[in-house]
Amino acid sequence: MCSNLFTRTQDAWLVGPSISAVWPAIPLTKSDQNISAWRFRQVADWETFRRNAGKTGCILPKRLVLLADVSVLTHDTIFQIRQYREQNPLFAPVVYFDQPDLGKFIHTFNSDLAGYSSATDSEEEMVRLLRAVFAGKHYYTPGFCRLVEDLGFPIAKGDEDKYIKN
Repeated sequence: MCSNLFTRTQDAWLVGPSISAVWPAIPLTKSDQNISAWRFRQVADWETFRRNAGKTGCILPKRLVLLADVSVLTHDTIFQIRQYREQNPLFAPVVYFDQPDLGKFIHTFNSDLAGYSSATDSEEEMVRLLRAVFAGKHYYTPGFCRLVEDLGFPIAKGDEDKYIKN
């Protein structure tokens, strides 16, 4: 089964109202040339993303990053995102929590997405998230880790590299 996503350039898609308010403010430096070469696109919801990113090709020759505001995702949408990720390892979805939601937290975390972030994360932390996900790694921001603890799930303390998985 094909995911029907295709990209010829390195694309990052921003989905939802909360993330679009945060993301344009993130400064990119000369050391972020690999990130600034990526094309950022903004859409309102998952269906618009699928329509705009969907093509007849079934191969992603380059990584496609989806940074989605969890408040616009339904459980069905999260399931679809998980299926796309399983079908195509170059599809890298990241969720952004602007408000705690235990149900969506559990559903997205069980989907093994590429990254997790929170509204409490700094601009610099969001750039670290991008770097890691663009490099094909999993990344959990410190703000997301605090959200996990606030929801009652203890996590081990340590350096920030612990939240990056290969």
